[in-house]
Amino acid sequence: MKKWILKALAGILVLYAAAGFFGVPYVIKNIVPEKVFDATQGGIFSVQKASFNPFTFRLKIQNLAFKTPKNSDFVHVKTFVINVNPVDYAWKQGWVVSDIRIENPVVTIHKDAQGEMNFGWLSKLGEDTNDSNESSQPLALLIHQFTLRGGMVHYIDQSDGKNYRQSIDSIGFHLENIDLRDASNSKGVMRVYASINEGGFVDLRGKIAGLKPFALNGSVAFDSGKLYTPWRYLKEKLPIEVADGTASFGFNYALSTEDINATVLSNVHMELNRLRILRKAEQTKLLNLQSVTIADGTVWPMRKVFESPRVK
Repeated sequence: MKKWILKALAGILVLYAAAGFFGVPYVIKNIVPEKVFDATQGGIFSVQKASFNPFTFRLKIQNLAFKTPKNSDFVHVKTFVINVNPVDYAWKQGWVVSDIRIENPVVTIHKDAQGEMNFGWLSKLGEDTNDSNESSQPLALLIHQFTLRGGMVHYIDQSDGKNYRQSIDSIGFHLENIDLRDASNSKGVMRVYASINEGGFVDLRGKIAGLKPFALNGSVAFDSGKLYTPWRYLKEKLPIEVADGTASFGFNYALSTEDINATVLSNVHMELNRLRILRKAEQTKLLNLQSVTIADGTVWPMRKVFESPRVK
């Protein structure tokens, strides 16, 4: 009897392992694309390689791609990894995600000659209204760590005879310790950063003090790089031209939806250097500014108040 029970348990374990190691990757590579195609009315989803460990609950997907119905590039992810610990659900009363990692995601945004965006077909999805009056319950979810790194966005605009291309790369996002079970007592931290062409960057950091009410404090730093590069997108529509110059700014912030009027931006600083603006037709100078600096400023945006002891 005991041997029969052991053999039965061993057989169940083998079936479970086979379903996890082989069944889950098969479903992701062969079944999910069909479901995505139907759900998105033609979106093309593909995965080059998938692996799943049913004992550690670690899923890894490589070269995930989601293309438009016209088979043009939209989203590509080199590596996606998620680690879930289902055992913790019993004693933490929530799903525990120890790690989510997205590496080298690339998003392509394309506006064609007719002015249509390559993601336009998605806006037509999900138009059915939900008449349910039942209030939704918060998701019992804990995320220890969420990381996105090496991201890139390509923007292409070919409307109105343009052939404008701009890329933002080195995009990163990091989030820690988000507990949706107790939204009033979240202690998460986050960071968003990216590099812009011609030496620019954006770096946003924050500490999530609560989700209900939402409370966040942190800092923002931005550098435009050469202003002429992004100006190329607007120059056809305006009679002026930004010929040179750089801009940068930064500040600390604190906000809470409990009292939005108390939102404050502190240590506000901004620098403009070597800004030249020309009248396009005559190529004559409208503005030739060597430098402008604002430092140690404070802004109460909801009260429309700005103070700075140093402007030069």
